[in-house]
Amino acid sequence: MRVYFLLEDSRSFFETLPCWLSILKPTYRRVPEINRVYDGDCYVMKSGCGFPRILGVDPHSPSQNVLGATITDINRYGNIDRLVLVFDADDAPIGKRYRMAIQAIKTYPGGIKCPFSIFLVNHCFETWLLGNRDMYPKGHIPYDFQPFDEYYNVSTHDPEKMLGVEEYLTTSLFHAEYLRQMLLTQKINYSKRNPGAVCNRAYLEALRQRVAALDEHHKPEGHLNSLKRFFDFLDKL
Repeated sequence: MRVYFLLEDSRSFFETLPCWLSILKPTYRRVPEINRVYDGDCYVMKSGCGFPRILGVDPHSPSQNVLGATITDINRYGNIDRLVLVFDADDAPIGKRYRMAIQAIKTYPGGIKCPFSIFLVNHCFETWLLGNRDMYPKGHIPYDFQPFDEYYNVSTHDPEKMLGVEEYLTTSLFHAEYLRQMLLTQKINYSKRNPGAVCNRAYLEALRQRVAALDEHHKPEGHLNSLKRFFDFLDKL
């Protein structure tokens, strides 16, 4: 399978996904450009540098229409088996952004000459990372983390359902700060530019356990559904 990952993210998820793929799909090798794709398991990964730009603020400008430029390359080389788009939903309804992406692909002149999959992160990559229960403080809650713990406990409740607060412009910004403070309770430094602490097998496996967790009635908890959908896709590659 030859896969082209087009991500909205240019920092944390962009740095983390190759690490996760090396664990989950060890036969896959990353190639730098679409013209270097070979027969066998491999992938190209590019960033669209933001949701408006990736869908195209100017349909006639490749530099401002990353999806269009990507489809052009895929059709030109004919060596990609599947295009995978990953966006943050942020504070928008997932369905709305999904429909926007579908419309952008369908209206591209000539269409796309390979199957595609679209994944919306609800709300942002840090929301997914909040699912690691091993990182939540046990027992005594450190002083700096107490406001976050009192507002919403992501170890017992679904991180995707945690709303933002007025002090932060968006829910995604709040989730990112919540994650940073949570990891600090474990003496782990995290930032979008330096996400190395979440790139390892232990963190990945903790997230996989979370999306597969059962409640006290032995039924799926149903937490982090957008992450589960992405993991399910990777498992089937």
